[in-house]
Amino acid sequence: MSDSRLLRIGTRNSPMALAQAERVRAMLADRHPEVTVDVMSMSTSGDRWHGDLAALDGKAAFTKEVDAALVAGDVDLRRVSEVS
Repeated sequence: MSDSRLLRIGTRNSPMALAQAERVRAMLADRHPEVTVDVMSMSTSGDRWHGDLAALDGKAAFTKEVDAALVAGDVDLRRVSEVS
């Protein structure tokens, strides 16, 4: 994180993921008003896939782009829905 007053949350572009990330953003902003919290949404290969979901790389197809952004330092934390 380059600016200690900025926190970037990475999430999928789906309505549910965006709603969850916004809730986390609002909670963090409420408790830490000195920090700017941004939601960085992105499309994943799972979101773009139009075929049979069984042919994809499991749930990683819906998280790998968000995980890659975290590893690359493009976001500071990630919010994805976990399904067992």
